[in-house]
Parts: sequence; structure tokens; C-alpha cells
Amino acid sequence: MSHAASTARSRAIFGLLLAGVLGTAVLAVRLHESRQLPVPEWPLAVDLFLVVPLAYLVAFRPRPKQALLALATIVGLGVLFGSFVLPEKSKQLWLLLEPLRWAVVAGLVGWQLLAMAQIGLDLRSAPAGQNLETRLHEVIERRLGAGTMTGLLELEARIWLYAFCRDSTRLHFASAQAFSAHRQGGNASNQAGFLLLLAIELPIAHVMLHLFSPTLALAVTAATLYGGLFLFAEYRATRLRPVTLDDGIVHLRYGIVTDARLPVRAIVEAQAVDMRPRRASGRMRLMGMGRANVRLRLAPGTRLKTIFGGKEIAELYIGLDEPGRFIAAVSHH
Repeated sequence: MSHAASTARSRAIFGLLLAGVLGTAVLAVRLHESRQLPVPEWPLAVDLFLVVPLAYLVAFRPRPKQALLALATIVGLGVLFGSFVLPEKSKQLWLLLEPLRWAVVAGLVGWQLLAMAQIGLDLRSAPAGQNLETRLHEVIERRLGAGTMTGLLELEARIWLYAFCRDSTRLHFASAQAFSAHRQGGNASNQAGFLLLLAIELPIAHVMLHLFSPTLALAVTAATLYGGLFLFAEYRATRLRPVTLDDGIVHLRYGIVTDARLPVRAIVEAQAVDMRPRRASGRMRLMGMGRANVRLRLAPGTRLKTIFGGKEIAELYIGLDEPGRFIAAVSHH
């Protein structure tokens, strides 16, 4: 069994174990309450704070820094889950643990702020001609190594970078063969339209929710603002992050989320299409709010990076401004 297949299997087993632990906890609480029995805390504590963390370490085998961050997150979420599931009259251990979740949250936020501050200092020291996103990835991977947590942090960092970096020249990718994707199907224009609608709707929704619950209004508004930040970063990334072809590698940058490398030799066939393909196993769709106009059939066993790890892809649909030039480039490379 290949390393990638073994990793995927381990993650699937961990996901099933986690779902089983959470589902069993909910059913056990309901069963005890239906029989009017006190709900014991210790089985849930053992599962959440011993079994799940050990399973995570075995399944993912993270580096020390990633392990500390992930375990702190697991513990914090475990305490939060128990707070919602366990009835108040059955809480003893959880009364001691619940205040600690805020310490975990504060620690995670502080760690992220410190990491972002260190990354910011590294970015300021970047050479004048170096792309800031490339520098950002180098810094994060040097500090944390490869892994799912690193990919998620890179995504978060890209959101803030594209949302707030006003100097677009520092975000330019120098490549002889770059293929943009903001004009096809009105991709970037549609995103700008959604941003405008969000800006109009946000204050109205906040006022209406505030009439019923100020706390709910604040929470929904904060979540919407973050969503708006993501959409704004997505809009700018759509205009500034091209797909590039260099040294036999197609670098799939698409919007703010996708960042994968595809060897040209893995492309079996490239053809022009005009469609919005449905989701399917082994299919990746990169078209934003436009339409796919290129279909790539890939060699068996081809894996592409996603924010949750590698995924085997058989066909790739992508929307580009100049599909003919892209097809010619990958066909004759």
C-alpha cells in the first residue's frame, strides 16, 4: 500500500472513530435521561481527552508544533462538546473544565497572533522582487513543516494577505506562461456583485436581529463580516492569482483556496468544453462563478493537493480566460 493510500485510510479510520465517539455520547446521554438516571462524566472524558487525542497522533503523526496546536484544539472542542451534551445536574468534572476552555481559546488565539506577527516580520524582510505569497508559504512551511494544519494556516494567511495587501505588484507572479481566470463567465464581476449585496444587507440584518437578541445580532454580524473578508480576498485573488506553467509543472492557483501542482506528464488529454459539470468522485472543478471551458483527463493515480490533504483526481474541469492558449501550452510542452 502506498504512503498516500495509507494516510488516507488512517484519516478515514480516525474520522469514523470520532463520529462514533460523538454519536455514542449523544445516544448515551439520551438513554440515561429517558430512564431518569444520572449521566456519568468519566466515559465521555476518557473518550474525548484520551482516546481521541491518541487516535489523532497515531493517524496523522504530526510534528511536535502541529501536535501541540492540534491537541489543544481537540481538548478545547471536547470541553465545548461536553458542555452542550451533558445535563447541568450531571456536571462535576465539567464545572472545573468549562472555565479552562477559554484559556485554551486564548492560548490558540495568542499562538496564532504570535505566528502571524513573526510571519509579518519575515514578509517585511522579503527581497523587493519576491512574491509575497511565495514568501508566506516558505515561512509557514519552514516553521511548521508539511501537513494538513500547515495547509489550513496557509489558506488563512492568504485570506489576510489578499484582503489587506494594497501593493498588487508584490502579489504578481512572474511567469512566461500565466493564465488568468477573472473574465471567463463574468467570474470576478459576479463576485463583486455578491460583495455589494452583502454590504447592503449587513446593516439591515444586524438591526433586525438586534431587535430580538443583541447577542445573536453581534455573533451573526461578526460571522458575516469574516465571510465578507473571505469573499473580498477571493475576489482579489481571482484577479491576481493566475494558473502558471513552468518547468513542466502546472501550478493551479484558483481563487483563494486552491493551490496545487500538476505535472504536465500527468495530463493524458486536454480538450475545450463549455459547461458547469456536476460534482463527482475523482473530479475537481475550478471555475469560480463562471463556467468550465477546459477539461483535463489525468493519468490514473494522479493526486492533487487540497486544503484537507491529497486527493486522487481523474479529471479536472477549469475555467480560464484563454482556454485555447492553455490547451496548446499543455499539449505541446
